[in-house]
Amino acid sequence: MQRAHAILDDVTSPSSAWPEVPPVRLPGQHELPSEDGQPMETDRHRAQFNHLIESLRYRERDRDDVYVAGDMFVYFSPRQLKNEFFRGPDVFVVLGTDKKKERLSWVLWEEMRLPDVVIELTSPSTAREDYGKKKDIYERVWKTAVYVIYDPATHALDAWTLEGGRYVPAPRNERGDVEVRILGLGIGLRDLALDSSIPAPTLRWIDAAGDALPSYDDVATHAADAETRAADAETRAAAAEARAHELAAELERLRAR
Repeated sequence: MQRAHAILDDVTSPSSAWPEVPPVRLPGQHELPSEDGQPMETDRHRAQFNHLIESLRYRERDRDDVYVAGDMFVYFSPRQLKNEFFRGPDVFVVLGTDKKKERLSWVLWEEMRLPDVVIELTSPSTAREDYGKKKDIYERVWKTAVYVIYDPATHALDAWTLEGGRYVPAPRNERGDVEVRILGLGIGLRDLALDSSIPAPTLRWIDAAGDALPSYDDVATHAADAETRAADAETRAAAAEARAHELAAELERLRAR
C-alpha cells in the first residue's frame, strides 16, 4: 500500500486518541474546482507561459515520467478546502510521474507527489503573494527543489534552490542563467523574441551548450513542417506507385501485340 505524503499524515490517518474515527475521505479532482476564469495578465505573460511549458514538453517528448503544466490548481492539504482556496503555479514540473494521465487539477492525495520546479510569472498585482505566501508554501510545505519568479514587464529574475529544507539563492553562471540542476537545464534571459509581437529579451530554457531551447512558435512550426514533409512523401510515393502501374500496363500492352 502506498504511504500517504507527509503533508496528509496527520489529516487522513485516525488519531490514536480517537481509534473509532474512520479515515477521512478526500474529494478527487473531478469534485474540486479546476479553474478560476482569470486570464494571463498580458500578451507577454501568455507568450512566456506558452513558451516555458511547450518548449520543455517538446524537449521531454520521449519521456513518460516528466509532467509539465501550468495555470492549474494544486490541492495539497485537506485544510485548504475549508480555510483557503489556493491557486497553483503559473508553470510547474513534476518528475517521476505519469505524463500521459489526464488531469483537471493536481491533487496530492491522488498523485502522492508535488512539483519539483515552480515558476511564477509575477506582476504588481501578484508580487506580494509570489514573494511571500507562495514562496513560504513552496519552501516549507511543498519542499519544491527550485522556485523561480520572473517579471515579464521588468525582466527581473529571482530564483532559489532548496538546501537543508530552506531556500537559498540559486546558482547562476556568468551570463546570469539560473541553474535548474534537477532538469539538467538552465533558465535565463536571451535576446531572442518569442514571436514577432513580443520583443526580446525573453525568459528561455537553456541547454548545456548555453543555447535557448526552441520557442513555442518554433516547436509548432517544426511540427507543421514535419507533417507537411510526411504528406509530401506520401503523395510522392502514391504518384510513384501509380506511375509503376501505368508502366506495367504499357509493358503488357506491348507484349500483347
